[in-house]
Amino acid sequence: MSSPTLKIAILGAGPGGLTLASLLSSSSTTPIFYTIFELRPQPPPLNATSSSSGSLDLHGNSGLLALSACGLMPAFEALKRECSEESIITDMKGEVKWRDEGFGERPEIERGVLMGLLLGGVEEGRVRWGVKVVGVERGSKGGGWGEGKEIEEEEQEEFDIVIDASGAHSRARTVLSPTTLFYSSISCLTLTIPHLDTMDPSLAKLVGSGSFMAMGYGKAVMSQRGTEGAARIYVMLRTGGEGYLKESGLDVACKRPEELKRLLLAEGGLFENWGEGVRGLIERGCDAEAEALTRPLYMLPTDFTWLHQKGLTLIGDAAHLMTPFAGEGVNCAMLDALEVSKAILSCLSLDSSLAEKKGREEVLEEIDGKIERFEREMWKRMHPIQEETVRNLEMMMCDERAPEGFVEWMKGMFEAAMKEMGQGVKEGGN
Repeated sequence: MSSPTLKIAILGAGPGGLTLASLLSSSSTTPIFYTIFELRPQPPPLNATSSSSGSLDLHGNSGLLALSACGLMPAFEALKRECSEESIITDMKGEVKWRDEGFGERPEIERGVLMGLLLGGVEEGRVRWGVKVVGVERGSKGGGWGEGKEIEEEEQEEFDIVIDASGAHSRARTVLSPTTLFYSSISCLTLTIPHLDTMDPSLAKLVGSGSFMAMGYGKAVMSQRGTEGAARIYVMLRTGGEGYLKESGLDVACKRPEELKRLLLAEGGLFENWGEGVRGLIERGCDAEAEALTRPLYMLPTDFTWLHQKGLTLIGDAAHLMTPFAGEGVNCAMLDALEVSKAILSCLSLDSSLAEKKGREEVLEEIDGKIERFEREMWKRMHPIQEETVRNLEMMMCDERAPEGFVEWMKGMFEAAMKEMGQGVKEGGN
């Protein structure tokens, strides 16, 4: 007698959902039937001409740990080539206040390339693309969960376990808690400049080969390098409300590059008095992007938890949505996936003589106990990170001294890290 086959639904084919699926797929001796439901259409294969999707730095105790468990580290090593760990911080005029080369411990990879790598570890046919999950509710038999799906017409399907990795607007979260997202005070415009190295070498020098941040007076312009010399540009604005993008006309202007440049750069524009280099970066981005992406940034309370319910849990942004000001979101989602996969797979080992004697309900009860423990440990791990993200947001976007306070914090972090490594700190700046 083998361990009972379980039916698992994973909501969302983002980094967390795909990492979880890859981990479940890599356990070839364990009988698990899982399906990923993803609203987006299936993406085309990545190639050298694919547009930049921004870079991510993966951390040894989270993202890289999960990739290693998936057996994907050799492939990752071959793909991490394009983005360095260099970090540059300037004031609004473009004067460099901090520069570092990183520690070589957080390799960068483009987001789209990482998604392709993770998708390659998922069994063929497991992802149902273009499916909208409209709700999650207790199944008719009382032991599992059913979910409503919209394809051409609505249908329902039942699962033993539902793991929601679908991000900010999680359907399962509304079942577990009445807590809702709130506006973080920050709105973002995203632009992409292809081939920046050859298109404008002076701007390429300004932003460097890794990440770049210029900030001051409730605004910031950030850049991440991508493949083929591309740069992904994020224009961050601290605003009085989530309707600002519409009220200011920026949401309409994002489809009209000349109008967008007027609102951002012309006399009276949001970046009228910023430095020539930073303004040039915005201008190049507007010229290169036919339609900029605009969105208000939301978050969950830093102490968010929920009342556990058997067979249903959340990971990634669905569980702890944050703004990007600590660079931890993807790493945390991948670690969540690793930990919840352990909770499931540890109860289904075919090597255990005890597992051979367990019935279906007993196995589900054991898995549920471990998932509940995973949730408690995740909250304990995540709450300090969520609080750090809020502190960074305040230093970068709310402090009138910015970037001074953030640079001081960076220096302190580097001094502590260098001391731990037995080295002296290298001063940032010009």
